[in-house]
Amino acid sequence: MRRLRLWLVMVLGFAAVPCTPSREPGPLLIWLTLSSEQEKVLQAVVEKFASRHSIPTRLEAKSPEQIESWLASGQKGEPRPDLVDVDISRLPDLAATVQDLEPLMKKWNPPSLLYAAWAPGTFSDRLFFLPWHLSWSAMICNGSVLPQPPRTWNELLAVAGKHPGGVALRGLRPESLAQDLVPLIGQAGGDPYDFTDPGTIKAFEFLGRLGPLLNLSTRTFTEESILAAQSQGEVILHFNNLKRAQILAHQKLLPFPNYTAILPEGPQRVAGRLEGNYLGIPKTAPHPRDAYLFLQFLLEPKIQTRLFDDLGWLSPLADTKNLLDQFDQERYQGFLQMATAVNALPPAKHLPEVQELWARAFAEVVYQGAPAQEVLARLAPEMKRLLGVTSEVACQAPRCNF
Repeated sequence: MRRLRLWLVMVLGFAAVPCTPSREPGPLLIWLTLSSEQEKVLQAVVEKFASRHSIPTRLEAKSPEQIESWLASGQKGEPRPDLVDVDISRLPDLAATVQDLEPLMKKWNPPSLLYAAWAPGTFSDRLFFLPWHLSWSAMICNGSVLPQPPRTWNELLAVAGKHPGGVALRGLRPESLAQDLVPLIGQAGGDPYDFTDPGTIKAFEFLGRLGPLLNLSTRTFTEESILAAQSQGEVILHFNNLKRAQILAHQKLLPFPNYTAILPEGPQRVAGRLEGNYLGIPKTAPHPRDAYLFLQFLLEPKIQTRLFDDLGWLSPLADTKNLLDQFDQERYQGFLQMATAVNALPPAKHLPEVQELWARAFAEVVYQGAPAQEVLARLAPEMKRLLGVTSEVACQAPRCNF
């Protein structure tokens, strides 16, 4: 009897203790799309997180196709990742496969993020993805030739006229050309998905005037080769991303003789194209709280500074300038100034084919000298077909918010 009473006391005593859900076994599993260089840096970041929080963590590099296929498959089978990497263009299609982050945010006051970076991961006023790997372009100018950067389209034309062949664009690959072309369309207030938009027509008309003055290698330039031409003085002005600008810095060619500057202002405004990747927690994630803790860790200023320095990734934090010392602020001022002028390109069907169509229009207007309005009018039906637009009045794809 005494033994029975002791057993009852033990049972009732345990019952009085509040139950807290135990952590599901296994490591926090993170799937990211990374190059070998990026994976090395992120492995070190993951190890630091695991050590600080005593959470076993495993990072695996996956292709976008592998991640998207698993998300779309119903997320069945093992292993089940806790955090996945999604390109900004795929966020709307995959939002239904990840968890709403709002419940996890109740105990965390997130840092102030750039609205342009925050907005793409938000649907129906609910946050599903957080930005972590962002990129955009700025102008890279040769200061020994251009003491001051061109601030407007007219000034850019004047520079190109005074220095024929000194201005270049990245024209070899359609996806690289799009990084230069879409901001120009935005600066004119146009819609890159609508070839009948007056702003889009105005942007191509400007390119028609700029075309004869561009470096003849524009049609073969990549991000790497155009940078080499800049370092050799063949090109005195082009647009490129932070990673390429950092190469000039490592070569002691930035902030002099080269420097970075904000993109030139068009008829409507300054505009840039936001690119990058976002992180989401799959609905079947075994360790969602640990995954969210890792998201918080990634947004710490020290981690953001490391990603900026080592990988050339721009921070989603609104106070990016405070992450850098005074010298780096000078070297990369163009990218910092562009931070509040960038916007994500709204997703569209068949984006690779759309990029090919942009490249076709560009080639006819810039390389062949064809009238912009005539070229765009002829290609407009094909753009509508690619986007699945049946209306003859307007393109129904999400309009760019430049």
